Formats: sequence, structure tokens, C-alpha cells
Amino acid sequence: MGNAVVTITIAYVSAVFASFLSAVIYRARKGFLNRSLAAALFLLSLWMVASNSSRLVSDPSTLLVTWEYRISYFLIVLSEGSFMLFCLGFLKGGNPGRRWLGVLLPLIAALALINLTPWTLAEATHINGIYRQTNGPLHPLFIATVTVLGAASLWAVHLKRRRSRGTDRARATYILLGFGIFIPLSVILAAILPAFIKPDVTTDLMYPLSLVPITFTAYAILKHRLLDVRLAVRRTFSYLLTIAVFGVPLVAAYAVASMWWRDDPQLNLVISAATLTAAVCFTPLALRWSSRLASRLFFSGLYDDVELLHRASEAMMSRNDIRDGVVLSLVMVCGRLGLRELAAVVPAAVTGKGSNWIMGARAVGREACGYRREDDERSRLYRIRDRILLLEDRDLSSEAGDEAVFAEMRERGLVALIPLRGPEVIQGVLLVGEKMNRFALDPMDLEFLDRLAKRIGLFVENHLLSLHLIDRVEELSEAKRMLEESDRFKSEVINVTSHEFRIPLSVVNGFAVILRNYFPRLSEEERNEILDHIVSSCERLNSLLDKFLTVSSLRDGGASVELAPCSVEALLKEACSSLPEEARKRVHITLRGNGMEALTDPYCLGLILRNLLDNARRFSDDLSPITLTAEAGEERIVVAVRDEGEGMDPELTEVIFQPFTRLEELDRHGEGVGLGLYIVRLAADLIGAEIDVDSSPGRGTTFRIGLPKV
Repeated sequence: MGNAVVTITIAYVSAVFASFLSAVIYRARKGFLNRSLAAALFLLSLWMVASNSSRLVSDPSTLLVTWEYRISYFLIVLSEGSFMLFCLGFLKGGNPGRRWLGVLLPLIAALALINLTPWTLAEATHINGIYRQTNGPLHPLFIATVTVLGAASLWAVHLKRRRSRGTDRARATYILLGFGIFIPLSVILAAILPAFIKPDVTTDLMYPLSLVPITFTAYAILKHRLLDVRLAVRRTFSYLLTIAVFGVPLVAAYAVASMWWRDDPQLNLVISAATLTAAVCFTPLALRWSSRLASRLFFSGLYDDVELLHRASEAMMSRNDIRDGVVLSLVMVCGRLGLRELAAVVPAAVTGKGSNWIMGARAVGREACGYRREDDERSRLYRIRDRILLLEDRDLSSEAGDEAVFAEMRERGLVALIPLRGPEVIQGVLLVGEKMNRFALDPMDLEFLDRLAKRIGLFVENHLLSLHLIDRVEELSEAKRMLEESDRFKSEVINVTSHEFRIPLSVVNGFAVILRNYFPRLSEEERNEILDHIVSSCERLNSLLDKFLTVSSLRDGGASVELAPCSVEALLKEACSSLPEEARKRVHITLRGNGMEALTDPYCLGLILRNLLDNARRFSDDLSPITLTAEAGEERIVVAVRDEGEGMDPELTEVIFQPFTRLEELDRHGEGVGLGLYIVRLAADLIGAEIDVDSSPGRGTTFRIGLPKV
């Protein structure tokens, strides 16, 4: 009797431990690994309870003992099958896949159900404290099933251990040790020996033996964070502590008060209302206190990944520029996870701006400080990759180029590279530095950082799309402006040509008619005067056509620009030679400095100078000087054209470069059509020259052209 009590106690204690561990694992995360391991431990606890049911009865019947054995066999197969699925998922990194599950789940269920029939166990009896069993014809199948399932599970864990490094290897080692001891001995003690040794005296040894895998699994979970159950452990403790410290005393006080004043219904009602009020008001405070205590006792570095991801997302959305928001979120995450560095890199190929976007946080003392920069570095770390690269897996990687990447990661103190996955394409890479405490990167941290990288990729992709749309809108606005300017230009061309061309054509036509009708009557002097007017009108027409053709070639890109070293002095003299002889006498050329060679296009610079000189001639007195100056600096040559005319208001300097802008009240010769300075602006834009205007009423006007010096 004493041995039976000890056996039942050990079995039930082991069952409670396994059930608690199963519940904690299941609550931690609804993933395949958690569910399969939780199912295996829960079925193991059910087996411990079911296999001791006959011990609770002084004289169990044959039917009860027989079904106890059959249900135990049934639960053993299901438990080992669930554990094998867990090991297979652990080997494959999360889930065995639908094909494997579609084959294994029905097969395990069928092999388990066979054990509920007489084909596996015909009969089991309990007489005078001794168990005896009569096996069915399929009992060897049961032995083979538990042997194969156990061996397959251990082999999968062994492969996982051999292929892994760092934390994964340690997890696999503890699982292999615990279940490597338990599974072979359980097959021998509960399946093989009872078939040959009568009576069964070895099955009871299974119950203390079951503590071995449970203990090793719990150690792997708590020490190496196998399935991220730390948050569930902390919450479970806080709930239990709240019940023990607040709930139980409150219920006890209510029960005592109700018993004490049970004869007074009204007072009982007041006590019930007061108890309910206290429970509603103080339970949240008690739960908050117990949660704070649990966070100090269990895993002080633990964080709520859902809350932290939510706060990081809010930080990203708190800034107009997503890059500033990413820096804020990375500072928050870097400090919370205790990382030395955490940086998000969007390479130039993705930004389309010619430079990499680098946003990150770095530990400085006990705080994390953010930084943001742009550079054109072509580091291997910044390359787009579609998989997570861990430094601890460097011995397992076989892809070309990974060795150089791992070397650069070690040099910079990085432990992982995680792709920034956007909804459409990968946007960059998240550089993860090592932890401040030198521990390996936690699986929960790695999964959280992967989700954070996806969130950053989402925001970055949306930001880049918005920038692209803004650029497109600006391009369309610029195209619209150019079309409107082109339409306005065409309209003004029609208006100007209809006016400017009509005058010289009328002169030519009128004098031609006079020559035709009155040629014999005209003296030679009158004929020459008429011909001079015709020639002058033709020259004006030719000048107008030249300006329109020049504007057309500059606007439409017909003018070929070739920057080359040019002598500024020679170009100044050539521009002066284009003026009429009377105007050339007014020009004074001054050269200051050495090295009068500029990197420019001689044709465009000649256009600029000729039009500025012609402009100075027309807007100044015939006797006033025109100063043409070239001054060489260290990097630039400044050419200035100054006249002593009446000048203009500074506000007009913004509009005089527009096409067909004429200051008729200042034009002393009335020859302009408003295209000269427009040509100057177009030519200056083509060669990258800077145009500056200095003018005021009564003080003349100075145009300065800045040119790069050779």
C-alpha cells in the first residue's frame, strides 16, 4: 500500500508539472511548435493520471484495468506522435509543412486508435497487487510504433543540433539529453519488459523517469528561451499572486462576515456590495502591483513585443520625414533590447537619389543615441538580400560572397542582417549589433526585429512612393508651366512678328513701288536714299530672323554646347567687333588678374556678350562710355558689362529676362523686340553661367557673368 501511495504521488506531481508547463507553452504563442509541444506534454500528463486510475480502487475489475492499459497505450502513441511533429518542426524551423502533416497526422491517429482494440491488448488484470496482461496479435505493432516515433524524434533533434550553432545548438542539446534518456527507457520499461516479465513491475518506474525530459525541457525554455514562454510565465505568476494576496483574503473576509452576520439580510447585502466594490476598485491595482513584482523577479529584461512594436510604429508616424521617425523608433528599440547598435539602411538603388539612407541608433553609456546620414558607400552589408543572415550561422552558409559579408559583420560588431521587406519589394537591410551583455541574440528578439524590419520596410516604401508621386507632380507642373510658356511665347511671337515684320516690309514695299512707278523721274541721290532705306529694312528683318532662330535653337536644344578652355580676352574683342563703328569707340575693355581662360562654350558666351553690349548701346547715351571688364579670381572669372544709362528699378531686374519684355521708355534707339536678354538667360543656363544684375535709377546698369576658371 505504501509503494502505491508513493507511485500515485509521484505520478500526479509529474502530471501537474507537465500540465502547468503545457499551459504556459500554449499561452506563450499560438505557433505550431508551441502547440505541438504543449500537446505532447499534456498527453503525457493524461497518461500519468490514466495509468494510475486502478490504484484508487481497492479491488479494480478486469474491465477497468484492461481499459486503463488500452487508454495508456493510446495516450503514449499520441504523446510521442505530437513530440515527433514538434521535433520535425523544430528541425525545419517552424512548421513541417502541409504535406508532412497531411500524411503523419492520420497515420498517428490510426496507430493510436488501434491500441483501444483487443488486437493490441486482449486483457489486463490486477490480483493481489500484481498486474498481469494478455497481449493481442498487434502488440508488436505498438512496440514498433513507440520505438519508431521515439527514434525519429531523437534523430530530428540530433540533426537540428548538428546543423545549428550558438543558442539553437544549446536548445537541441538539452532536448536531446532529456528525451534521449526518457524515450528509450520508457519503451523498454513500459512496452518491452512487461511483455516478457510477468507480473508487470517495471511500468511504475516511468513516473519518476518522466521528470527527466520535463526538467530538461523547462530548463531549455527558461535558460535558452526555446519557445518564448517568458511572458506567459510572468503573467501567470502575476495572476496567481493577485489571487493569493488579494483574491483569497477578500473571499475569506466576505465568508467570515457573511457567517458572522448571517441572521441580518440587510447587513449581508451591504457586505456583498462592499466586497464587490472592493473587488472592482482594487483588483486592477493589485494586478498592476503583482505585474510589477513579477517583472522584477522573472526576466527583468523582458518586454511586450506587441506593445513595443506599436510604440515603434507610432514613433515612425510622428514625424513628417519618415527617416526621422525611423531614427526615433530605432533609439527606442535599441535601448529596450540592450543592443550596441541598430541601423536601417536603404541603398541608393532603392532611394533613387544617388545616396544611401542610413538611419540608426547607437549605445552611448546607458542610453541610445540616434543618428541619420546619407552617403554613397558601396558596402556589402547594404546589398539587398531576401533572407536573414546570422553571424552564428557563418559555418553553415555556402553561398558565394557570404564569407566576406561575415568578415565585415565581425569587424563592425554586427550579429544579424535582416531584410526590410516592403509590401512589394525589399527596401533595404536592418543591421543588428551585438548585445551589451555579450549574450547571443534571443529568438524572441530576432522574431521581433524581423517584424520591426517589415514595419520599417512598409513605411519606407510608402514614403518613397509619396516622394516619387511628388516628383511626378512637380515634373507635370513644370511640363504644364513650360507648355503654358510655350503657348504664350507662340502667341507673343505671332503678335510681335505681325508688328515688327510689318514695318520693314511696308518700308521695302513702299519704296519698291516708288522705284517702279517713278524711277525715271528720281535723281540719283533720291534713288540711293531709297535704296539705303530698303537695305536698312532688310537688315532689320534679317536681325529679327536671326534672333528668332537663335531663340528657337536655344529653347529646343538645337544648339550644341561643348565646354572647353577659351580665351576671355579674345571673346571680349570679338564681341566688340560686332557693334557698329560708332558704338565700338564707346567700349573700354579692362582685364584684371592672371589666367584669363574660362571653361565655357565660345558660341554661347559670344551670344551673351553681343546681346549685353547691344543692350548697353541701346539703353545709354551715344556719348556715354560702355565698360567691359574681366576679373580673374582663384576659381572663377567675372565678366561685367556696364553702361551709364538711366538705369531701372531693382524690381524690374526680375522680369527683364522674360521673352518680349521691352523697356520702351528707356530704349533710346527703339530697335529692340524684347528677345536680347531672353537669349542671354537661355545661353547662360546652357553653359551654367551665373547672371547678376545691379541697377538703380540714374546710376546705370551692370550685368555680371560668372564663369568657371580653367
